[in-house]
Amino acid sequence: MPADIAFADVIRKHHHLAHHHGEGIPTYMTGNIDKRPLITVVVPVYNVEQVLHESIDSLIDQTYTNIEIILVDDGSTDSSGSIADDYARKDSRITVIHQTNSGLSEARNSGIRKACGRFITFLDSDDVLAKEYVEHLYDTMIETHADISVSGILPFDDSKGVASAYARKKRDTARNNGTIITFDSETALIDILYMNHMAVNAFGKLYKIELFDDICYPPGKLYEDIGTTVRLFNKAHCISFVEYQDCFYRIRKGSIQHSGFSVKQLDLIDNIEDFYPLIRKQYPKAIPAYKSKMVSAAFNIYMKTSEHSTEQRLWRNRLWTIIMTYRRAVIRDADARPLARIACLLSYLGPHVTRMVYLLTR
Repeated sequence: MPADIAFADVIRKHHHLAHHHGEGIPTYMTGNIDKRPLITVVVPVYNVEQVLHESIDSLIDQTYTNIEIILVDDGSTDSSGSIADDYARKDSRITVIHQTNSGLSEARNSGIRKACGRFITFLDSDDVLAKEYVEHLYDTMIETHADISVSGILPFDDSKGVASAYARKKRDTARNNGTIITFDSETALIDILYMNHMAVNAFGKLYKIELFDDICYPPGKLYEDIGTTVRLFNKAHCISFVEYQDCFYRIRKGSIQHSGFSVKQLDLIDNIEDFYPLIRKQYPKAIPAYKSKMVSAAFNIYMKTSEHSTEQRLWRNRLWTIIMTYRRAVIRDADARPLARIACLLSYLGPHVTRMVYLLTR
């Protein structure tokens, strides 16, 4: 085992030793003692009493057993907090933080501050992990000496249940063959902005904990993952993607991605604009991918607006201006997603026709 990930490195240099000799090191064991490094899993929890047990059970059943599970109850008003406490009483690897509702970013940040692991990963409390998730990501990180390892994500319809995800994973052998692709910071940023192998989400990734020494998730923002993921990739020397769909992403009615327009959704545009100076200065080869991502985001939000709403006119105008600014570059970019290029071509017919075609082809 490489020296930089020795078991002794579970103790992070900037943590107090007293914290680690106390509640920080889990006592849970199954069979032989797992002497591999401690890995922290942070799970923000908010009003998910119907599905929370599926998420926690998928963590308890991980084949990589030396994990600490930090459940951050972000002011739930249902029984989610009590469910988390019940699990903590049964498994000493589980710690529960109860806090006033502060949003997803602050819940993740609370978990990061509490983390004792040498590595850290995140799970949304309505999503589910294959039992090999942590092991696959850890093995990938060791094999490639990566700072971040990334899993494939498999969406599933909440109405069909998580069993449908397991069935799809079993059928799709091409996306579950263990192939590893390594990236440096620049090629990784190009990959996530084009949405090729990797997504910008916080979950589905294993990080060396020190990457978060000067990075946190922005409080009060929607789509908080994207800018933070870009900055984490910027700090990493090697990012490795492994071809396993081990992270099951639950699609629920009423979620941010599948709801109508709200002004808060423009946080996505703000977050993308925020990291443009970094891309322009350090990764000029990623600028076409940045433009493609921005256009896709603008189209996605624009199509949620109502062209009959005078209140939304200002936001529609801002989004359409972004589309007009970048559409020519995206059309000429052979690496851009085909749907983005087609949408940009349609935009020359005007917003009304573009919306009509979009609605007809959904």
